[in-house]
Amino acid sequence: EGDNVVARKLTDIELGLFAAESYLARAGRPKSPHELHGHTLLNKYDGPEWRFTCKQHSVHIQGGSKLNSNDANLLGQMVSDGAGIALLPCFDNMLREGWVRLMPEWAVDTVPLYLVYYKNRGSVPTVRSMVDFLLEKFGRR
Repeated sequence: EGDNVVARKLTDIELGLFAAESYLARAGRPKSPHELHGHTLLNKYDGPEWRFTCKQHSVHIQGGSKLNSNDANLLGQMVSDGAGIALLPCFDNMLREGWVRLMPEWAVDTVPLYLVYYKNRGSVPTVRSMVDFLLEKFGRR
């Protein structure tokens, strides 16, 4: 199947650590990754590991979480509801009022976003126009 598929990298998705103001008022605001161990973590189980880097220092967080999901929108809703802290994409349309980005000075590995389609469908007008649109949108022409 691999020979029949085209994969084009569109971008790298920046991730950030987010919590609602209501959660932080109740649980306190962590200032470093080390302080996350005392907090309720909402984990995207098919997402990246929680590995933070600042200057030459690296911290890997492996803690129990309150919720494991493969749905970033569900995790975002849980953040809005004040349920805990989540590692989420920094898309403008994902970020919500009342959210606080925690520890922005600590970088997290990005996640690549690929456009994948069957090679033999690439010349179909609807597929071709979608491919062209996405490549243009992400500046990958």
